[in-house]
Amino acid sequence: MTAKELAEMLSGRETGNETTPREGLSARDAGLVVVYGYSDDNVEFRGAIDEEVGAYEGTTIYLTKDGLLEEPACGIAENIECPYFIQVREKAQTIKAVWHDEGGPCWTFETDIPHETFTIMEDGEPWCIGIVFSMADVRGEEMEDLIEKHTPKKPAKVNSSGVRYTSEYRCPTCGGAFTGTGIADYCYHCGQRLDWECQIDGKAH
Repeated sequence: MTAKELAEMLSGRETGNETTPREGLSARDAGLVVVYGYSDDNVEFRGAIDEEVGAYEGTTIYLTKDGLLEEPACGIAENIECPYFIQVREKAQTIKAVWHDEGGPCWTFETDIPHETFTIMEDGEPWCIGIVFSMADVRGEEMEDLIEKHTPKKPAKVNSSGVRYTSEYRCPTCGGAFTGTGIADYCYHCGQRLDWECQIDGKAH
């Protein structure tokens, strides 16, 4: 099944009957994703991605080849985003869900991912212009490395330091050395996020 064939199959259906469970499984097996608006505050994904996204008055949804991109709970500092998540988001592709209060369909979608469109009806009028795309067309180069560096890793303590009364550590990813405990959230050399838990007086940092 292709994206075009699936879109043609779905087009003209009424709200509440957009897809069936069997169609969702067939889409998943074909690597296809169906996207449509539901009510006035949700976007539904069916097929290779099976998720519901809050979208009151519209939203921008980020995707990688692994699926929807969700912001991690870094806990670095209040109101500060993880720099590696920012890099991943900048490289991700987007689907902009647009809610229209007046005129035309209530939901439309904008994306640079190659896709086909289908129309969902309500009371004989177009209510949503949904899309179908293939996960094979979603970019995702270098995402894994960035996400790996975002995952905190414990620095390795060196037994002997050349600086008196100061501990020396090495980055678990690149082996780069630095002195001082808990002095940075990220390795100076490669940017690996560091986990200092239990490194400071045996207490979580």
